[in-house]
Amino acid sequence: MKQLFTGLILMNLVTISCQRKDNDGGIGPYTTTMACGALNPAQNLPWLRSVISQFNADIVRAATYKGETYIDLYAYHWSCMGCHIYRCDGSSVDMSQLSSADREEIMSRLWSQEPYVLYKRSL
Repeated sequence: MKQLFTGLILMNLVTISCQRKDNDGGIGPYTTTMACGALNPAQNLPWLRSVISQFNADIVRAATYKGETYIDLYAYHWSCMGCHIYRCDGSSVDMSQLSSADREEIMSRLWSQEPYVLYKRSL
């Protein structure tokens, strides 16, 4: 009985230690990241929090290219990558207005193995 009790306590400690916490101390999808001049921009920039909710985004990434930060929203049920890209001021980026080299580099940075992940919904 003592071994069972000890095992349950150990299992709970391991489970608790593996959960990511948001700034309020609860379990949440927000990451502690600095981007666009804000700590935790997905939570602290009202326009970004609004579009995450509006599009029901699953993951939000940020990357910097030529001194400008780009923010990409993506939902797993979408069929396209890079459909919703924004600047730090909340304006939408029209990728068709950029050169193909700039488009490719921005997308490469946003979808690299280690972009700044601002928000990631738990599955």
